[in-house]
Amino acid sequence: MSKGLEKNSSSDKQKRLDLGFESLVSSLAEDSDTAAEIVKSSQSTKQLDLNGKSSRSSASGVDDLQSLFDRKEWKTLQKLSEKELDRSEEESPLTRLFWVKSQLELKTVPASILSAPADSATKSLLKQIDQLDLKLKKEIALILIKIGSNLTSTLSDNLGFEFYNRSLKFDLGVADKLRDVLVNEQELVDQTLGKKKLKERRQQAIDKLTLKLGKKEKVATNSEEPKIKVASDKPKSKQLSYKLIAVISLFAMLYGGYQYKDQVLALFSDDAEKPYLPIETGEQRAEPVIPKAERVAKLTTLDAILYDMKEAKAGLTKEEIDSSLPEKTEVSSPTKNATAPQHSVKKETVNTTSPVEGTVFYPELSKLQNQNLADESSYPGSSPSLPSEDLSGKGELYRIIASTRVMSKPSFLGISIAYLDQGARIEVLSRSGDWLKVRSRKGKLGFVLAQDAERLY
Repeated sequence: MSKGLEKNSSSDKQKRLDLGFESLVSSLAEDSDTAAEIVKSSQSTKQLDLNGKSSRSSASGVDDLQSLFDRKEWKTLQKLSEKELDRSEEESPLTRLFWVKSQLELKTVPASILSAPADSATKSLLKQIDQLDLKLKKEIALILIKIGSNLTSTLSDNLGFEFYNRSLKFDLGVADKLRDVLVNEQELVDQTLGKKKLKERRQQAIDKLTLKLGKKEKVATNSEEPKIKVASDKPKSKQLSYKLIAVISLFAMLYGGYQYKDQVLALFSDDAEKPYLPIETGEQRAEPVIPKAERVAKLTTLDAILYDMKEAKAGLTKEEIDSSLPEKTEVSSPTKNATAPQHSVKKETVNTTSPVEGTVFYPELSKLQNQNLADESSYPGSSPSLPSEDLSGKGELYRIIASTRVMSKPSFLGISIAYLDQGARIEVLSRSGDWLKVRSRKGKLGFVLAQDAERLY
């Protein structure tokens, strides 16, 4: 009974597989080669399901997907990768990435949905990156760039830049492709209105990746350039500098020797004039004989004059020299002829007990002064306006009780025209408030404070 049930179940399962096989062949009827390959793979799958034995390993399945990937048969790749993912207990990250690539090319699934399996698959592949060949690494990097460019169409998605950075880990040769993508990203940021925070975040991501691309390019160029030994250039440059210094020094010695040739030869010649010390008897001391021209050159102006006088008297005897000197005259003592100093101007003493100011004692001058006042009054506006005058003290004598100044007008703002000491006597013409109008012997008018003077009579 149980054997019959197992046979029935196996027959039913074989029919279901045959139905899937017929539908798959009908969908790919336009491509005979692809259909044949699918038939072969489906038959092998059917045999595995029926017998329960594995006739091919998972590596061979990945190789088949790789061949379809290389031939760009995206629809076949999609079907087989889906079957491989459903059949295997442990999903292969490369198989999952092949499925993502086929969906991208067929545009059947949005990139936002494909980003999750692509993210997990590439993370797993990074752990075994040393086992991947260069061509496959480059294809993985291009897949990541394509998914990232589809994701970054809106500023709110930042997983695209994560894919950009991860693509550089698989292959540095995609840097040029990334630069073109970054140009488009920058245009998107510039053209977007509003969204200030999102634009700032995206601009920071662009700048960070641009800086990373620059560093990666420098590392790549440095690794490709042959190593040049620079250490050998330093000794050469030092040797050249030493040689140049030696040549300059030799030239300077030769040039200096040529310029001072005569002086050098004169020092070592036998005919050169040498000073000598003649020994003479008597009281005179031996002195070195110096050439005359050299001695004269070293003399100052006063020494030269004395030297000429000595030369002029060189031929005279002692008696003749003594006779040529002037006779000594007796100089009288300065204390005998000194006289006491005399002052040419005698100090004048002034008697201040008698009146020195006013016109009381000079009637003619008083009359003249009155005439001048009459003339001034005939021209209105000719004299400055003064305060009202009290004429009660006209022509009276006053005595200064405190030193004071004579002002040009009855105000402290006037000009000081004279200074009167204590005890001086003045003639007061009138009184203007706190000021007394006074007149000098020459007829000049002025004003003093009334508190500094008192009436005599």
